[in-house]
Amino acid sequence: MRVPDHRPLLALPLLLGLACGDSTVGSATDDATSTTQGGDTTSTSSTSSTSDASASSGEASTSDSSGASTTSATATSTTTDASDSATTSTSTSTTQGSDATTTGGVEITDFGMPGPFAVDTSDGSTPVGDGCQMSYTLYTPAGVDGGPLAVVAHGFTQSKGNMAQIAARIASHGVRTVAVDLCHASIIDTDHPQNGVDLTLLAKALAPGGDVIYVGYSAGGLATFLAAASDDDTRALLGLDPVDADGLGAAAAPGVDAPTLALHGEAGSCNNNGDSFGLAKLVPGGWALRTVGGSHCDFQQDEGFACGLCGPNHPDVRALIASLSAAFVAWQAGVDPTGEAWVTIGGERYLELVADGAIGPL
Repeated sequence: MRVPDHRPLLALPLLLGLACGDSTVGSATDDATSTTQGGDTTSTSSTSSTSDASASSGEASTSDSSGASTTSATATSTTTDASDSATTSTSTSTTQGSDATTTGGVEITDFGMPGPFAVDTSDGSTPVGDGCQMSYTLYTPAGVDGGPLAVVAHGFTQSKGNMAQIAARIASHGVRTVAVDLCHASIIDTDHPQNGVDLTLLAKALAPGGDVIYVGYSAGGLATFLAAASDDDTRALLGLDPVDADGLGAAAAPGVDAPTLALHGEAGSCNNNGDSFGLAKLVPGGWALRTVGGSHCDFQQDEGFACGLCGPNHPDVRALIASLSAAFVAWQAGVDPTGEAWVTIGGERYLELVADGAIGPL
């Protein structure tokens, strides 16, 4: 049965949300071609991963005063999942040595830098619910073929390309990550519950029986709350300025049985004037942080046309959000416990960021 549509925003916020969208919505295929036979999917891509300026594809080997080094390599990889879906891609991988600070005898990773893992990217698609073939980009850290899978969902009317910076940063710190194109996040087809179902189906297709860390921005944040509440394999949940619609997120949140953090910007029309700032706190043990001065659009990579209507563009805030996202996911995935110091209230790096006026509790 078709789940009824639910739309998160009134007329003006809806138009503002569109202004924040990717100009290539509906065509985010990354020049990939795919064929599907009997549920199997084969896709070929010649694109490479995208990330922020500090880890742009193809940059030459460099080193800074701390001795951190950056190397680039081009790799061709072929992966086959349990459903015999084959994906071949040619990608540019970037490896950068992580800086670390030492406080109290413990080295804290600098999540403000790309991590020590080269990242291969591959594009594909898989059938999920309601007749949708969900497209995705998989970010695989070199040498990592297990562990939790981070599933990253974009905002209303946008695409997986908007989340590339965050997805690449997470993967560079050792966690397999997939950024998806939601099937029901457009003006003509908005179905938040079905998006939540689709995310769980994708996770089970790519990591059957494995732990999942859900990461979602705006309306995609709502979808991840719904997914996390229904998926017994949920390891953790990270909301990136999530919004709610018709109380769906608030109803689902108490059923999430996993560590949950929400990062928020300042209240504005594009995040329903902050009416979801308490969403993560409805999860037992959940907490929320505020990025000082951050706008709703700082939580994605490409602000799109006229996104200034949702607030000014803050590259420094956007970089901070990528750092905090990677820290939380790496910590919860069990690959780097020092991520805790960045995102827990009272953590050593957290206190430094508070002192710098960058973040605070919410």
